[in-house]
Amino acid sequence: MTMKFPSFKIGGIHPPQEKTTPADKIIHVELPRRVSLLLKQHGGAEAAPIVAKGDHVDRWQKVAEATGFISAPVHTPISGIVKEIAPVTTLQGRQATAITVEASDADHLADEASRLEQRQPYDYSRLAPADIVGTVADAGIVGLGGATFPTAVKLSPPPNTKAELLIIDACECEPRLTCDDVLMRAYPEQIVEGIEIMMRAAGVDNAIIGIENNKPEAYAALKHACDDFNMRKAAEIRNKANTESNHLARITITRLQARYPQGCEKQLIYALTGCEVPSGALPISVGAIVQNVGTAYAVYRAVAMREPLTERVVTIAGAGNYMAPIGMRVSDLPAGEGAICAEKADVISGGPMMGLSCATLDAPVTKGLSGICVVEPLCYDPEPCIRCGKCAYACPMGLEPYLISTYGRLGYAPEAKEHGAMDCIECGSCSYTCPSHRPVLDFIRLAKADIRKKKI
Repeated sequence: MTMKFPSFKIGGIHPPQEKTTPADKIIHVELPRRVSLLLKQHGGAEAAPIVAKGDHVDRWQKVAEATGFISAPVHTPISGIVKEIAPVTTLQGRQATAITVEASDADHLADEASRLEQRQPYDYSRLAPADIVGTVADAGIVGLGGATFPTAVKLSPPPNTKAELLIIDACECEPRLTCDDVLMRAYPEQIVEGIEIMMRAAGVDNAIIGIENNKPEAYAALKHACDDFNMRKAAEIRNKANTESNHLARITITRLQARYPQGCEKQLIYALTGCEVPSGALPISVGAIVQNVGTAYAVYRAVAMREPLTERVVTIAGAGNYMAPIGMRVSDLPAGEGAICAEKADVISGGPMMGLSCATLDAPVTKGLSGICVVEPLCYDPEPCIRCGKCAYACPMGLEPYLISTYGRLGYAPEAKEHGAMDCIECGSCSYTCPSHRPVLDFIRLAKADIRKKKI
């Protein structure tokens, strides 16, 4: 008898997973001699430089400060001289301001030597929740699942709200990407400890990890780490002299149906709790905080090891998974131009469903870069909509993508908003299912941008 796994309520698709690198170990990339650190690689306001051209900076030093509640600082992964603070080209071919740091031979050797040092974890058990949130904020941690929303903001629920549950997204439902999968296999204990730290910060006693049922190795590793955590917490309660609380903190893990887009916040919350987040509302409205497994690992590194966010795992589809310093050029990753040839195929930053086309690979790795994928170039022209309704059937938000897309194409922003454009999670299920090969999601994105611009 086939076991039925929980999932979200409506819509969704089953694109081919094509995950060829989950068993590949994480390759730790050598520190680059030069990095370009974008001032805006997070949701919210752009960070402001706190260094000047000609300054010498040390590895992990903060080089740009957050400029508001919803913002995040930027740190350098290498020591060196600030060469310039000027626009650079991003993966999408746009210009964005960055701080460029270049290491001397001496700086590079010292940095590589420091990476080999064995350091003892910091005892954070006595830290107050506000201190943990402050450490996370100061480390520049953002959501590493793709949204890049500052993590400290999520861990600080608005007044008159109360977090009851921390939900961890371990689904990685996007095809071809395996950065989360390999991270869960390699560092399950550290991820669970990061979850515990976030539970302390948010003041919750329960956390649930949601993972798709197509990742048995990652599930087994995290299940073992969760069981160890739960036994340790139960022992602390029995010996009250070693704990300040009688509340039994628990972390559980639930296997979910492999169904796209299972990892999106509202879909994941429904699959794990049965609660529906209302239109226009945040997860905290139903008492939930959602974080990614990569974010949990980064929180562990920040609070337990006192390391800011200066590197992340990036999947080069078909080539491997790389722990890449933020700010190094994508084309300088070991897979390099050999695995990715932009002249012969379409190259996507992120996954093939939600990713964006790359104009160049001579651009810096950012906090939100989960992977680089090569997809088959489009060899057909869009045809007229045949009103088949497949996009509406596939939409996990219950929208009418064909209609919102038309409004976006025609520039009818008020009508697009009235029909729920801002509820679109940009999963791409509509474009994927369209038999007329219409760029449905692209026009919906245009509609959303128009709505924001006109402040409708």
